[in-house]
Amino acid sequence: MYLIRGPSGTGKSTLSQTLGGEVFSTDDYFGEGEEYRKNFSPAKLPEAHQWNQDRVSNAMQKGVSPIIVDNTMTQAWEARAYVENADKFGYQTMIQEPQSGIWQDIKDMMNRKDQAGLDSAASELAQRNKHGVPQDVIKNMFHKWEPDVSLDQIRQSKAPWE
Repeated sequence: MYLIRGPSGTGKSTLSQTLGGEVFSTDDYFGEGEEYRKNFSPAKLPEAHQWNQDRVSNAMQKGVSPIIVDNTMTQAWEARAYVENADKFGYQTMIQEPQSGIWQDIKDMMNRKDQAGLDSAASELAQRNKHGVPQDVIKNMFHKWEPDVSLDQIRQSKAPWE
């Protein structure tokens, strides 16, 4: 199983398509294009995430391989259910991030705490991403981003309400 993580518009879906497996994204819950923009609701995100986790678990039960989870997963706990299921069903898990130039630049800006650069990058990603995720939401993803997350960190992570 591949966990593809990164903010909206950084190239997760592009990377996912190159890996040659079955792709599972929480965004699929809301549809595509205009349907996504019409159906998306932050209040439905917990339901959408559970739906995607269930789909991945069902695919694992059927032995689908490789499985590609394409979600933002800005924090370790957001990937925990996927890793727990992979462990349960004997899947090897690899964590990957987009290799796009913009994502590499953003990570550098985060390290340097270049707020002006991050604001500009969030504006660009808001225009690039296929789901219409707004700039302020993308800026929040930058703020929450946990770099270099390991499988052990994911396994030991806790959701904020736990």
